[in-house]
Amino acid sequence: MINVIAILCLTFFLNSEVIATALQHDSIQSIKTGNHLFRTSCSTCHSIHHENIGPMLASITKKKSRTWLTRFIRNSQDVIASGDTYANLLYKNYNHVMPSFTELSDDDIHDILNYLESNSASVINEMAMDNEIMQNSNPEILYGRQLFRQQCASCH
Repeated sequence: MINVIAILCLTFFLNSEVIATALQHDSIQSIKTGNHLFRTSCSTCHSIHHENIGPMLASITKKKSRTWLTRFIRNSQDVIASGDTYANLLYKNYNHVMPSFTELSDDDIHDILNYLESNSASVINEMAMDNEIMQNSNPEILYGRQLFRQQCASCH
């Protein structure tokens, strides 16, 4: 009886490991796909950690539900027109209406949100690096860094 239980436990453990590995692979692939989609569809107006034409998107999945975000990404004008308070605040603060992305599937938007979520935590490391650069750099380097962030960082 003990051997049967041990075999069942081992089988369950191995199956759990296989499932966890498959999920991890799917997550990595989703983040890679989301990175590509973000760069081609979103980065013209958005950055993860910096304000741009549109708001920075760090931790956006903690601020709004994925259902709301999917609806907004697909057609922000409809969300604004519905009287949604947050959507109207975004429109007021940025004075732009985000274009509709009806060509993105639910899976595409899910991948973009996974990418944003996976990169939101890196702001802490970036802020520490910024503090070190600010303390140890001459003004020309700081100016170059600022120019890069404003004009190049969304793609590079």
